[in-house]
Amino acid sequence: MKVTAVILSLCLAFLCSCQSSQSKKVEAPFEPNLELLELIKKVEAAITDVKHPGREYANRLRGDSYKMWFKYWQTGKSKPNGSQGYIVRDIKKILVHIEAGKTWPKAGSYKIPKAQKAPVIDGKLDDPAWKNAATWTEIYRFNKTEKGGPKSTWKLTWDDTHLYIAFDFADTDISAEKRKRDGHIYNDDCAEIMIMPDFKFRTYWEIVIAPNGSVYDSIQCKDVDKWGMNTDPKQNVPGMKHAQVINGTINKPDDVDTGYTVEISVPFSSLPGYSRAKPAIGQKLHFIMVRLDRNQGKFTPYAFRPLLSWGHNIWNHAEMILAK
Repeated sequence: MKVTAVILSLCLAFLCSCQSSQSKKVEAPFEPNLELLELIKKVEAAITDVKHPGREYANRLRGDSYKMWFKYWQTGKSKPNGSQGYIVRDIKKILVHIEAGKTWPKAGSYKIPKAQKAPVIDGKLDDPAWKNAATWTEIYRFNKTEKGGPKSTWKLTWDDTHLYIAFDFADTDISAEKRKRDGHIYNDDCAEIMIMPDFKFRTYWEIVIAPNGSVYDSIQCKDVDKWGMNTDPKQNVPGMKHAQVINGTINKPDDVDTGYTVEISVPFSSLPGYSRAKPAIGQKLHFIMVRLDRNQGKFTPYAFRPLLSWGHNIWNHAEMILAK
């Protein structure tokens, strides 16, 4: 009897085991989407050894958020948060910008005349120094090579101690919140310049001035293969002066304004690499000048020359040459 009971128990256990294994669903092997794999190949080819202004966009595709999606498409494991459709469209759009970088207009090199006498920083732009300054009157929307935008004048000059920058922007609806230093000034109407003495070190000042005098200034440092920058807004430009003049009524959209001017002086001694050096004729610095325009709630970024991506695309910055 005992032997029979043992045999019956073993048989019952075997039957239960068989039923359990049959009830388990067999997962189908993962089959990657061939179109998505092809997209990954296009990304890998596009971001390899980029030596043109499209590098900033290429660096964006090197980011961890995109790598997570690539891994998911290849393995089917650990799906990232967000919409796959949106990511695919975003990648395709970025690839178009990277391709555009191959034939993007060269950044250009500009001689900056030396001022005989330093301008008074009062925002009026009526000093003789500005009459002889390097001057640009063209304006371009980000990622566009065609000219177009509100009337804008950009000026640069220098002397033995300072670099001087002036902006004269026509604007029918001047708007800017009063913000603390290093607040989100770039969300308002404002003028902006990036100044980088030596491309080798990829370190530069970002200076943003709103028509109401709000200031954002920060030291920035770029990684070679990383989108964005390492920023330290706690550092302010030592000795910088600025002034603004508003021709109109700020933050009153129901009337029509004329525009505003911004005038800035930056000591050469405050620039990275200039702490123990003096400016001299023939020296070169890298820069970009930007206008951020908010009109009737619509926000549009512009530059004084064709700019791919945004102001922090140092591979698309222009070159200034200190001249007589």
